[in-house]
Amino acid sequence: MKKKLVIIGLDSLVPTLTYRFVKKGVMPSFGELMGKGTHGRAIPSFPTHTPTNWTTIATGADVFIHGVDVFRYDTRLRKAESIWQAVERQGGYSILLRYPGTWPRDFSCGIVFDQGGNLPSLFRLAMAQVHLVGERVEYVGGMHGTVGSMEVRLSPARGWKGLPPSNPEPLEGEISITTDDNKRELLRLFVLLMPERGRYRKVLINRRKDLRNPLCVLEEGGWSDFLVHTFRWKGRSVKAAFRFKLMLLSPRGDKLRLYRSEVYPVEGFSYPEGITEELTENCGPYIGTPGRILLGAGWMDTYFEEAKDHVEWLIRASRYLMETRDWNLFMMECHFPDFIEHKFWSLIDPESDEYDPRSSRKYWEVFRTAYSLVDRLVGGISEALDGDTILAVVSDHGHCLKRRSVLVENALADAGIFDPEDPEGGKAKVDYFNILISRRIGRNSPEYESLRNRIVEVLHGITDEEKGAMPVAMVLRKEEAHLLGLSPNSVGDLVFCLRAGYETASYQQGRKKGEYVVPPSIGKWGTTGGTHGLSHPTSSYSLGDMHAFFLFTGPGVRKDLSLPHPIHLKDIVPTLCFLAGMDSPRNSDGGVVKELVEQI
Repeated sequence: MKKKLVIIGLDSLVPTLTYRFVKKGVMPSFGELMGKGTHGRAIPSFPTHTPTNWTTIATGADVFIHGVDVFRYDTRLRKAESIWQAVERQGGYSILLRYPGTWPRDFSCGIVFDQGGNLPSLFRLAMAQVHLVGERVEYVGGMHGTVGSMEVRLSPARGWKGLPPSNPEPLEGEISITTDDNKRELLRLFVLLMPERGRYRKVLINRRKDLRNPLCVLEEGGWSDFLVHTFRWKGRSVKAAFRFKLMLLSPRGDKLRLYRSEVYPVEGFSYPEGITEELTENCGPYIGTPGRILLGAGWMDTYFEEAKDHVEWLIRASRYLMETRDWNLFMMECHFPDFIEHKFWSLIDPESDEYDPRSSRKYWEVFRTAYSLVDRLVGGISEALDGDTILAVVSDHGHCLKRRSVLVENALADAGIFDPEDPEGGKAKVDYFNILISRRIGRNSPEYESLRNRIVEVLHGITDEEKGAMPVAMVLRKEEAHLLGLSPNSVGDLVFCLRAGYETASYQQGRKKGEYVVPPSIGKWGTTGGTHGLSHPTSSYSLGDMHAFFLFTGPGVRKDLSLPHPIHLKDIVPTLCFLAGMDSPRNSDGGVVKELVEQI
């Protein structure tokens, strides 16, 4: 291997927004790197969601080869060699910093830290939480998880050691750290609202009712240091860190917002042993995903404070590991742009029913802040690379407005194919992008093929009357699944994908026949937001685009080149391997993008 490779993965970084913000000067590091390299759009694999496409990137292979077409992060699902396995096969060393789909570990020569992506980490003890008085919030993010705030019940403080008399009298309450499913309490803490000059100004937190040696004392707007506690978790003792921020404290104590970060170990959840401890000592406690409950509630100041700290930690950890190891491949992923787009896309897109030009500037500022933090991440890592290192910045998919929901099950029910009362008893049912025909119908019978033809007809007959569009982009029989990069051996009897701007919704009672394109649901977090996953990989709508973004720079890469046509995400790793003088992963079917190579 002649050159080192760095791959910075940015989840759902959308080309249209990236170019917009580069042009406006919001992303100066991207602008500089574009001038030094080649950039453009990349076609993602279908389904256009996270686990599938980070695997496509890692293997240089399409889904019918690597096999990951479900929303799970698990190396045992992958059927193709990854680039880190290819590096090891050729005698090299890899560093994987929260890259999705890297656990259980499947190689030995290198470092694996956390798992990346958007699902709850295997190693996180507890998700972020906000403890409230006088209000309640709930974040409902589908497969991204659901979490509600915790109420703090306040009463006059009693039994505290060292508590002097005051007016008004101090108020006390209790807060708990619980497992993600809220089924088990990990730690209980006492909270004391302390008055000064006739109003409540500070909050003290401690393990016991004692003013001496508190865990922290906070004023409004302040963060605590990281607090380390030994928890009992999954049958063992684990040292883990967390911190608090006092977001709001009213003078009368009738409103309180106390935020607590995720709880992550400071020991023993990486490979090889000792890496977590080493990173904690040299870079500080790991800051995982910024709290989604902050995002759901729209408390963006605190969200972005934590996102900034997350970015700075990733920069410190990346640079430290690259400076202290003799490595050949470095890969990492940052996920929060995807969360921002899922929450706020409908508030910036003029095609949305929720769009209001009077408030859109406020939400554009949210996107600008998110993309500027991404720029800081890339700049902070890239400035530490030497002249023999090839850098690729890449996203896994794009994003688009969730303009309308498509009621596929209603359409099939009205055709007598799907039974909403007994889904297993009908002729067919829907499973994500698959149509599964009942096993009672023989695969070699005339009825089977007739039913498949009828399903194709029904799905292509769904019409968005408002736009004069057909929301279903493709319906394929399983033997045709290669057209979407899927394996006929792992899909349903038929598969389908949608045009950008649409998503599916479950069967809805009371809908009229033919009423199959309806406004999307608004979750408890308040918006219809954005979507990807079932969208055709090359589709676009309004501000959105399902294409991923890519940027190459370094030795051998053509400078200041914007490719006029998209590549495919499976081309990323074969091209990097060619530039680095190493063999591609064994199962890769992607190609070398010759246009971006200086000499070939």
